[in-house]
Amino acid sequence: MLRSRRAPPRQPDKSGFEVAQTAAHQRCRGKPNQYAQFMDLLQDYTQAGMPVTYVAVRVASMFAADPDLIERFLLFLPEVSKRSFLA
Repeated sequence: MLRSRRAPPRQPDKSGFEVAQTAAHQRCRGKPNQYAQFMDLLQDYTQAGMPVTYVAVRVASMFAADPDLIERFLLFLPEVSKRSFLA
């Protein structure tokens, strides 16, 4: 019997996840589509196994004008992913 190779859902660091979500929500006031895209990315990462590098690149592009928001997003990433994102 073949087993699915689909990765199990990731468990985000709740404190980092909440910081990233709250910061994005505050910054995206008046831009509901941008906030929805951000939340979709987080959902894809945690539930669908989207590669963290893809998510990080999308977030960096989405919030290019807000480097402090990108820094808050880094709180959400696992330590190994932070290093590859900053490299």
